[in-house]
Amino acid sequence: MFMTRSIGIRYCRGDIWVAKFSYYEDPTQYKMRPVVIISNDELNESDDVIILAPITSARPRNDYDVIINYWRDAGLDRASCIRASKLTSLHKAFLKVKIGTLQCTDLKSVLDVSRLIFN
Repeated sequence: MFMTRSIGIRYCRGDIWVAKFSYYEDPTQYKMRPVVIISNDELNESDDVIILAPITSARPRNDYDVIINYWRDAGLDRASCIRASKLTSLHKAFLKVKIGTLQCTDLKSVLDVSRLIFN
């Protein structure tokens, strides 16, 4: 069972964090990767699990990959896109360090594309 370590830490929609992800093939191995918080602030405040979308520096693969226009302003070190089709939930304990926040226009784009998945 997890004990939350998030007392005093704010997790806000649009924030970009580096998170620890286990490999499916070997859960003992993991990689650190940037993610953006998609869930709303009310849920983020009340639950230990947050809904995220992974960020990659790879080129977009489909219409659900959202290019981050203001990637430098968001704290990223290279041009990146958000894989809105790969939404996942993760316990706050796996969020290691906040590196930035999406600009409003980039956040709106990823939320709009995320909603399309459920239409």
